[in-house]
Amino acid sequence: MKKDSFEGWYFKHQKGNQAFAVIPGMKRDRHGRKSAFIQIISDGFSAYFPYSMDQVEYRARPFHLKIGDSVFTRWAVSLNLKRSGAVVEGKLWYGPLRKLEYDIMGVFALIPGLECRHDVISMGHRLEGAININGKKLDFTEGTGYIESDRGRSFPGKYLWTQCSDFIDGSARIMAAAATIPMGPWSFPGCICAVILKGKEYRLATYLGAKVMECSGNSLILRQGDLCFKMKWYGPQGLTLKAPVSGAMTRSINESLMGAARYRLTEGDKVLLDVKTRRASFEYSE
Repeated sequence: MKKDSFEGWYFKHQKGNQAFAVIPGMKRDRHGRKSAFIQIISDGFSAYFPYSMDQVEYRARPFHLKIGDSVFTRWAVSLNLKRSGAVVEGKLWYGPLRKLEYDIMGVFALIPGLECRHDVISMGHRLEGAININGKKLDFTEGTGYIESDRGRSFPGKYLWTQCSDFIDGSARIMAAAATIPMGPWSFPGCICAVILKGKEYRLATYLGAKVMECSGNSLILRQGDLCFKMKWYGPQGLTLKAPVSGAMTRSINESLMGAARYRLTEGDKVLLDVKTRRASFEYSE
């Protein structure tokens, strides 16, 4: 890892009104000090577990990450976390991953020196297994999973992120984000968005000509030609998580793992999607 850098993975699990996400990662600060971490967030509960690098085993291909006694792969997650008054144990198995047609970053993935690079690993997959959090069992069998990752130096200064792949009628899988992107002495508003409807992928992104029309603490509007994506957030502020700044996890952000939102996608006068859900995830920071 380079100095001032981080790499993290986001594993989200939902079933009905239950949701749980675990975020393992590695980081190296400006002084060259390496370390690792695991964050978890569930209903009313979040925790951060720090680790030294001698407790880490990592292989990029095939992906295998072991931090302490917890193991993460593309096919399963096994958790054994016991410290700071929190006990999180269990194992979850993943069905076939639902990948995007191509890298969510598009041609931007080729630009050197980006502050943060995003990757969507699976838009939705079936789950089996259960997790125990401080004695409370969360059974996710027949639930829905989602996986993404980030790497770089820091999260964007201002950004909005939302995701949902567990609609009651199974009508859609959605991921969207907008951020202020620094590029040398300049910055610009950028966005990425993928919506899967009945097996068809709709993509809105800055590299495809999409524009950020609105990005606020409860609303996102993207336009790209005849396509228009709108998200309205009605949920709570969320729980505190740590985020990277120059490779150090010193920033606090809020994530709502599950809350109320409305998603709408139109193409000209045609309404492709208009759905309300109480199972959306949301982050906003500035």
